[in-house]
Amino acid sequence: CTSLGTQTPIIDIVRAAASSRFDIVALSFSANPNPIQVLDGLNELRAALPAGVSLWAGGQSPVLQRRPPAGVEVMGSLADIGPGLRAWRSGRRPG
Repeated sequence: CTSLGTQTPIIDIVRAAASSRFDIVALSFSANPNPIQVLDGLNELRAALPAGVSLWAGGQSPVLQRRPPAGVEVMGSLADIGPGLRAWRSGRRPG
């Protein structure tokens, strides 16, 4: 697990994922960010990451539950991470 900190630019996330050969990039959002910015940022990140890198998102942003972006696994709570990880390891999608 590598923590990149809060408000890390997308390009830095992509570079870290490539250089460290991440399998999963997981992000957490507070309820405060603009929903359009959350969706746009996730879509931009998904497009920039290699296809083999899973993108997970969770936290309190209501837009994640209302309109989950394509190619992004939404974790409703911290309790979903364990089952999601087991599903990922077995080659199934979380959820």
